[in-house]
Amino acid sequence: MSKNNEYRYSKRLSLILAIIISMIILPSIASADAGPKPNITIKAVNMPNQMCYMDLLVEVDRQGETDPEYLTDDYNSEMVAALSQYYVDGWGAAVVNRENIIFDDIKCKVVDGESTKSFGYMPPDRFRIIVVTEDGNIKVSNVIDKKVFDSTVDFDYLSGEASERAVIPGFLMKFILTLLLTLTIEGLLFLAFKFGFAKYWGWVLGINIFTQIFLYAAIIFGTYLGGIFFAIIMYVLAEIFIFISETIAYAFILKSRPAGYRIGYSIAANTISLIAGLILFGILT
Repeated sequence: MSKNNEYRYSKRLSLILAIIISMIILPSIASADAGPKPNITIKAVNMPNQMCYMDLLVEVDRQGETDPEYLTDDYNSEMVAALSQYYVDGWGAAVVNRENIIFDDIKCKVVDGESTKSFGYMPPDRFRIIVVTEDGNIKVSNVIDKKVFDSTVDFDYLSGEASERAVIPGFLMKFILTLLLTLTIEGLLFLAFKFGFAKYWGWVLGINIFTQIFLYAAIIFGTYLGGIFFAIIMYVLAEIFIFISETIAYAFILKSRPAGYRIGYSIAANTISLIAGLILFGILT
């Protein structure tokens, strides 16, 4: 293939990829809701085998008002009232009173004394767990200061003790999954752009390990620095840095193809990997 034909092919391929990427990205931009969402997952044990409602308590300056969503026949009015009217030492219910924007229900599914509940979107950094049972009992946990972006908290109903799991194991699992996902995507694109995989695989592996470590280090640092808000800021800044630096690196490293191929590959690989990573962050909660 001549240089002119290669150049024209490179332009066509870049244009096609740009159209595909735009079709993927634009709906996310329109929704104004792209990006990873923090989450709290409660792993409860020794739960009573009866109807239970679970909520998060947050620090408020007055007793809240029940969200109309929980005043329907789908919910036990007495149990909802017990949650909504709970106001002790400046702590009140977050979900039933809509103190935080949290996407989840308060109903617990208890199987053999165990229940798992997730509170996502904008959960609090500092909270307590409250459980109300059908027979009127109320159990409140100790205070949890959330340190993990996707937090898992173990809660023992009998003792009322709650503790957040260590940050490293959860992040390590996501690190491995996102790294494998990124390498798979970039490997397939390597074939599509006709680069010599055997020649460059070491560079691709090394660059992606470095950038993934950098990304997760930024999220962990942001979480410890200022909670969820700073974690999201650090995530966005890290992704921008990775996008630019990888584009520059691949433009200099991948010498076997024309410049249009190199830049087109880098933009496509980073954009698709970013979208896949955002989806993965949203699913693994």
